[in-house]
Amino acid sequence: MTEKKTNETQLKASRKWAENHREQRRYISYKATAKRSIKIASDEDLATLAQLIKDRQDENR
Repeated sequence: MTEKKTNETQLKASRKWAENHREQRRYISYKATAKRSIKIASDEDLATLAQLIKDRQDENR
């Protein structure tokens, strides 16, 4: 049988943090997905993303 590398106290603390920071976890997940998507995107996809980013930045000004 394989031995656990992370002790129970650390697992409990990680679960508690995850429960208390759902929005932050979601943001981190979306950010990682976006970064992975950019790596495999076509030139057309990148142009579309660039336009979406520009539009979003203009909204915030």
